[in-house]
Amino acid sequence: MFFLALGAVVLVLRGSDPLLFRAHSVMLPHALQTLGSAMLLGACGATLFASRFKHMLTTQTRQRHYTTLALLGAVTFGCAFLSLAAREWELMLDRTTLVTRAPAEVMGGGSRSQKTDDQSQQIEMKDEKEASRDGKAAENSPQADDIMRRADNDPATSTLIQNPKSKIQNLPPTLPQSEIRNPPPILYVTDARLDRRGTRLTLEGVTAPLPVGVSLDVHRVSRPEIAEWPGAVRGTLQFNAADVVALQPHGPRKNMVFASYYAIAGATTFATVGLTLLCIVLLARHLLHRPVFRATGNVGILWAFLTVMWIACRAML
Repeated sequence: MFFLALGAVVLVLRGSDPLLFRAHSVMLPHALQTLGSAMLLGACGATLFASRFKHMLTTQTRQRHYTTLALLGAVTFGCAFLSLAAREWELMLDRTTLVTRAPAEVMGGGSRSQKTDDQSQQIEMKDEKEASRDGKAAENSPQADDIMRRADNDPATSTLIQNPKSKIQNLPPTLPQSEIRNPPPILYVTDARLDRRGTRLTLEGVTAPLPVGVSLDVHRVSRPEIAEWPGAVRGTLQFNAADVVALQPHGPRKNMVFASYYAIAGATTFATVGLTLLCIVLLARHLLHRPVFRATGNVGILWAFLTVMWIACRAML
C-alpha cells in the first residue's frame, strides 16, 4: 500500500509541473537505475526458483544444492542492489547548483556549447558588416568633407586633432559617476559535480553568466537550461569559496523531482534490506535441514511486487 500511495503522489506531482520533471529527470543516474532493476529481477527469480524444490528434506543432494545456490543468489543480488543504491546516492549528493559573483577558472580550456559559438559568430559578423557599411557611408558623405574643412579652419579643433589627450580629460562622462563606480552585479550560475571543498572549490560541469532579464531560482534551474545560455562553458571549474552567493545540493530539498527520487529510492532500499535479511534467514534454516519452501515462495512474491513497483515508480520520474 505504501508503494501504491507513493506512486500516486508522484503522478500528481508530475501532472502539476511536467516541465520541471522533464528538465531534471535527465540528470538522474539512468544507467545505475537499469542495473538496479536487473538486480531486483535476479533476486526475485532466484527466490521463486528456490521455492520450486519442495522436497528439501529428502536425501537427494542435488535438489538441496540447487536450493542453496538459488537462495545464495538471491542474497547476492540483494546486496548488489544495495551497493548500486549507495553509489547512486553518492553521485546525486555530490552534484550541486552554485551561484557566484565571479566567473570560474576553467581548467584545461573547457569547451563552449555549439549554440553559444554560433551566436557569437553571428553577432561578430553582423557588427563587422554594420561597421564597414557605416564607415563607407561616412567617407562618401558630403557632411564629412564639410567637417574636415571646418576642422582645418578652427584652431581649437586642429589642436585637439593633433593632441587628442589635451581635451579628452575635460569632456563630460557619458554615464554618471555612480554608475561607473557601482556597475550592476553579474551572477554566474553553475551546475556541476563537486570534487573538492575548501577555500577553492573544484567542480566538473557547466557554468554560464546569468542572462539579463532571466529570473533565477536555484531550486528550478537545471543543467540543460544553463547549457543553453550565451557564454556557457563545460569542463573542470574552480571557484573561490568567498565568491559563492548560493549553493544548493541536489538533495531532497532541491525540488519535488529530487524529493520524489529520494523517497522512492529510500523506500526501495529499506524494503531490499528486509528481504535480503529474510533470504539469509531462509538460507540458514535450509542448511539446518528445516522446511522453508513455503516461506521462500512468499518472499519471492514480495520480491516480485517490489521489483514491479520500483520499475513503475522510476518510469514515472
